[in-house]
Amino acid sequence: VVFSPDGGLSVKNVYLNTGDKDMELGKNKSIHIYNTDPNDERVFACYLYNKAGQPGFITQDASLLLPKTMYGYEYVVQTYNDDNRYTEFAIVATENNTDVVIHTSVQTKQGSTSISRTLNRGQSLFVVSQCRTNVPATQSIDLSGSTVCATKPIAVFAGNVAPKIPFNNAYSEGYAFEQLVPMDVASKEFYLSLFKGVSKTQYNLVALYPNTNVVIK
Repeated sequence: VVFSPDGGLSVKNVYLNTGDKDMELGKNKSIHIYNTDPNDERVFACYLYNKAGQPGFITQDASLLLPKTMYGYEYVVQTYNDDNRYTEFAIVATENNTDVVIHTSVQTKQGSTSISRTLNRGQSLFVVSQCRTNVPATQSIDLSGSTVCATKPIAVFAGNVAPKIPFNNAYSEGYAFEQLVPMDVASKEFYLSLFKGVSKTQYNLVALYPNTNVVIK
């Protein structure tokens, strides 16, 4: 496919459905986008738009995709801390014989807290928390703080199906996800922006190390 900056390229309706039988197993459910000419120095940016739900109730989110050069070996998962359904994350291997070790902060839908798998190039691993309706209200289903370590570079995506984000005296509920950055590019300082017309913005922080001091002003 050849495309130009004036119009861009849109690939629509790519379905990679994952059922319970596929969870925590290496499956060939990923997409690889690349320039076929190794001598071509022209680069491109890529974004992912996602939808969830069913007719009458559709929710969606988007993420800037990170280039392969930014993929890493260690990640700390971040999801929103309150959800009406469940939290989740997915791993994609970029090379054959990639050993992956996962330690989750809460028990997964499959009853796991520790997962070890060997993935080949293009294979993905999908991890989901327990469903909110199946556990006590006081029990967390937030996978934030889960760690992912691999012997070769991997991509990691994390998100929520129905996060209960506060809005006035109620809350909004919409699918949310993002590609995660590896631990080696985490930093000590960030500038956050507010958006016009948005009445409330919430930022979540995840510490990579114990006793991390943070100042917000």
